[in-house]
Amino acid sequence: LEQRWPDFIAALKSRSATLPGLLTCRPAAVEGDSIVLAFENEFLRGKVEEEKNKRVVEETLRELTGRPYRIRCVLADQVASGPPSGSPDDDPVVRFAVEELGARVVR
Repeated sequence: LEQRWPDFIAALKSRSATLPGLLTCRPAAVEGDSIVLAFENEFLRGKVEEEKNKRVVEETLRELTGRPYRIRCVLADQVASGPPSGSPDDDPVVRFAVEELGARVVR
């Protein structure tokens, strides 16, 4: 997902003049049918959480991935940091990248 983030922002620009500027966040995780976006401040998180903005983000994600993902916006300090434990195959972001974006895990 992180590798395709620039593609997502470019697609979003065609749908909204303001949203790409608000998306100074990072995709933090994929949890089932939700993508967690981590924001550095409450103002930007709140703007993207507004229903009309959230809908545009989710529709753009659906166009890019072919799946109806929902977004969940959190503050960056609410996301666990540090290297993931366990196998990369257990990481939902890695799983998403492999299954949805055609990525491969290099060991």
